[in-house]
Amino acid sequence: MNNTLTKRENLLKILQHGKGEWIPCCFHSANARNIPGQLPERLLHEPLNFLAISKYMGGDILHEISPVKRSFRSGAGITCKSYVDDGLTINETKTPVGSLRSIVETTNIPSDNDVNDLPPGITDVGPEAIRTISSYSVQNIDNYKTLRYIYENMEFDIDIKAIEAALNNVGNDGVVVINSGMPSPLYSLIDHFVGLEKFIYDLYDYPEEVEKTMTVMAEKSYECYQLIASSSPAKIIRCTEDLDVKMISPDLFAQYASPV
Repeated sequence: MNNTLTKRENLLKILQHGKGEWIPCCFHSANARNIPGQLPERLLHEPLNFLAISKYMGGDILHEISPVKRSFRSGAGITCKSYVDDGLTINETKTPVGSLRSIVETTNIPSDNDVNDLPPGITDVGPEAIRTISSYSVQNIDNYKTLRYIYENMEFDIDIKAIEAALNNVGNDGVVVINSGMPSPLYSLIDHFVGLEKFIYDLYDYPEEVEKTMTVMAEKSYECYQLIASSSPAKIIRCTEDLDVKMISPDLFAQYASPV
């Protein structure tokens, strides 16, 4: 069968709900834990070149980059600090309207493999680091006001040169994916700021405060997406939205996630 489309054209056609000439097969490599076990020595040098690994594996390429950086408006008075204390990672954000503080615990699960027993060309990724938020940053109703202030003063800067370089390196072998899309406010609150149990109680006890916060977060995410869509030469934006593992009800999903 003679294909008239390049891999890039075929992927874009399918991603835009068209009919491609073949079903794409993309091997997703994003970190040392999900690259194939055996690779040539030239591909094992740190930092790992995931595009080179993908081209070696063959198939169609979805090359993810993160060219969007977040910062805060000058004069907003927002400062961020992260430090380790007795094995715990403390994240603090101070603003003129209050502060947020979270605590993250890290547990290292040792690898089953002895690096000396591995044949040449197999990567050893060492222990698995499991990070768990043991204390979320939103502890009381006033913290929602602080969180809104942080989002209201958030700014975005996109590295167009990095995108152009990625497009040039991928060429017609696939597409470049902008992995900088912001998740929904519902997911962010449950996963990053409040935790599932407290979120459910707060939504029941203080619905106006929680919904006001979700609105501010959603508007900021729209701003981020609009910036990428209007200025990026890449065609695909990806966001991580793992609400299916957060044990929320279909009603909550329909009311707060789907519209966003």
